Amino acid sequence: LTVGFGLAVMGLLTAAGAAADFSKPSNHRARLQAIADGAVTAGVRQFRLGNASETIVEEAVKSFVRAASDASLGTVAIEADADAKARSVSTILSANVPTYVMHLINRQFSAVSVKASAKLAGGAPVCVLGLDTNQSGTI
Repeated sequence: LTVGFGLAVMGLLTAAGAAADFSKPSNHRARLQAIADGAVTAGVRQFRLGNASETIVEEAVKSFVRAASDASLGTVAIEADADAKARSVSTILSANVPTYVMHLINRQFSAVSVKASAKLAGGAPVCVLGLDTNQSGTI
């Protein structure tokens, strides 16, 4: 009886660990996708500025990702690609999610990767912004 109970408990714990191993990457993927969507939106908005270059847009994407990521996501790899002519930006975010049970079969991490892209539609670039009406250079 106690051997059967012990085996049943081991089976339940293994099943619970396996469920966690499969749900954690899904949660990470959803969080990374939300960050990627926000990052390309922030990046493509840079094309509205008159001096926006591909480098500036790509750095805006990377800065957004770094600011929105927290330690629970681990190290997030960021690939950003901007196209000034098409006024579009895309990003790929990747992270490794540690496993609970699958490490017993030599699988320490589950790789998670998401993609997002955005394109600016319409509108001319903004060339002048005046914020302080007390300054002589403000229009």
